[in-house]
Amino acid sequence: MRRRRSGFLLADALMALAMVALLAAIMATAMGQQSRAARRLSDGRAAMRIAERVMLDLHTGGTAPSGADAKVRVEPVAAEAPAGLAWVRVSVQVERSRATLLGLMKADAVERPGGAP
Repeated sequence: MRRRRSGFLLADALMALAMVALLAAIMATAMGQQSRAARRLSDGRAAMRIAERVMLDLHTGGTAPSGADAKVRVEPVAAEAPAGLAWVRVSVQVERSRATLLGLMKADAVERPGGAP
């Protein structure tokens, strides 16, 4: 009578290790994608906050802030506006994210270089 062995074969153990390695690679890829998405979202929010701050500073007569990590551009828009006002486009770029705001400003704030009063 033959006795049958019970237990794992080497092939079974290798298959399990391969599946664990595959799952680990998938998880590492997903974590990298999540990290990049979070960074893009953070840059987009930062760009929008800077654009809002520039717009607010121009409304209140202050100077437009400039950050070392952000490119800020304030430009007049050729469109009809109420008397004494002008349309302005504020564009901000942080890393690869960009935010643009369009708003009405006092015409004298727009005519000066850089939008500063």
